[in-house]
Amino acid sequence: MIARTRKEKRKGNAVIEFAIGSSVFILLFSGTFQFGYTLYQYNNLETAVRAGARYASMTPYPLAGATADSAPASSYTTAVQNMTAYGDASAAQGAQPVVPSLDPSSISVNVTFANLAPAFVTVSVRSFTINSVFGSYTLTGKPVATFTYAGHFSPP
Repeated sequence: MIARTRKEKRKGNAVIEFAIGSSVFILLFSGTFQFGYTLYQYNNLETAVRAGARYASMTPYPLAGATADSAPASSYTTAVQNMTAYGDASAAQGAQPVVPSLDPSSISVNVTFANLAPAFVTVSVRSFTINSVFGSYTLTGKPVATFTYAGHFSPP
């Protein structure tokens, strides 16, 4: 009779141990998923910016009105922004962005001149928010890619 009462007192221990153990594992796995998903999105964004900068460095630079202190022509900037955001310089209406919620207007294109010719092209993201499952992370000025300009340019 004594052995029976000891056994009955320990009957719910397995359920309690499972509840504590599984809650720890759920927190561990969800944290790992959160971290992995955030890195995955950042890597996709970094790859898109790098592809846009490479495209910008190889695309012919518009000659009309190009001076060392002028902003790039709007057609050039738009093509680079579309290439970065959509993976296609002539993205059609309704195209899916490479990274969810990446907008071409949040992409910055800067051209550095040397001796009145383009020397470097820098593509960066002004502000982007990675919406993960349990939070969101805002990136300001990241990622950035700079390439030496190797496209066609003939001074006027």
